[in-house]
Amino acid sequence: MKVLKVALVIIAALCVAANANATLALKQGSTVILKIGNHEFHVPEQYSREATIPLWLEFLPGLDDDGSDALLMIPAEEVSQDIEGYAARDNTIREDISIRISDLGDHGAAKYRHTAGFRDLWYAKGEYAERVVEPVKGEPWFRVYREPTMRYTWELLKQYPDPSKPIPPDLFDYWIGTCLESHSPLLSPGNLASCDTSAIVGDLLIEFSVSQQNLHLIDRVKAYVVRRILAWRIK
Repeated sequence: MKVLKVALVIIAALCVAANANATLALKQGSTVILKIGNHEFHVPEQYSREATIPLWLEFLPGLDDDGSDALLMIPAEEVSQDIEGYAARDNTIREDISIRISDLGDHGAAKYRHTAGFRDLWYAKGEYAERVVEPVKGEPWFRVYREPTMRYTWELLKQYPDPSKPIPPDLFDYWIGTCLESHSPLLSPGNLASCDTSAIVGDLLIEFSVSQQNLHLIDRVKAYVVRRILAWRIK
């Protein structure tokens, strides 16, 4: 029976290795070791959302290949303790922060920050020729809808996209996030809006979502997430 269990573990590990994009997640005690590109993270097990294998299986062929991304989660209660005013729940929905970390490489990071993908939005051309720009009440931000009938999704900007002015060269100079509103009977107002946002640290891309009720804290949440991730990075 013991031999069978070991064989099953090895087969499972080889299946992980067969996936070229799989992140190597090794478990050592209560710590998960994540290898993403040239980086290594030692993450407490409760924050990792990656399937793990025992550390002693690292020697198997193919399992020393670095993955391209990893998934983590920080519980809402921890966030609310560290960030004053952060709401841990929206009725029955928990405000945990789900995080994806990717290794873009030097060229990939520069390309991500480049604003070419938002030129149509800024200059009101192409798919954004009929765009609608609205100020956000209580914030110095703007919602940009692709067209009048698409009010369920928008880009959130911290600068007005004035076509008469050049688009800023760095995405993070004006972009906050990509937002989506959905409806659910589980929510007291009947709908839920959240925005996908990101940060780049070196060649690492850190992506996560913030709900509309916590969006006013976006800068503090972003700094908090980056700080937590870097605290787990070994190299």
